[in-house]
Amino acid sequence: MYFYQTMTIHCIDKHIRSIEKAINGEYSAIHFYARLATLAPDINERTQILEIRQDEQRTVDFYLEIADGTTNQQVKETFQRATADEQNHAVWFLYYFSKQNKK
Repeated sequence: MYFYQTMTIHCIDKHIRSIEKAINGEYSAIHFYARLATLAPDINERTQILEIRQDEQRTVDFYLEIADGTTNQQVKETFQRATADEQNHAVWFLYYFSKQNKK
């Protein structure tokens, strides 16, 4: 019984880390596409980029709905931490991106 519980906890932890990584990737993509859209040379490219960004946002919203709907405190905290971390990463990513463009 103990082995089964340990393996179950290990699998849950692994899934939580995978979901956290996915959320981080989505937030980075959202911010990247927003910035990229401002650099698009024409309205058609800008529209396409913004549609991609909107799709990324829907994915993030889906992840956050899961986090909000869970009663598992560990899952909830992981999603909340991932959201805060990704917002921070996005700010840094945009900072470096804009700094590079000024050179």
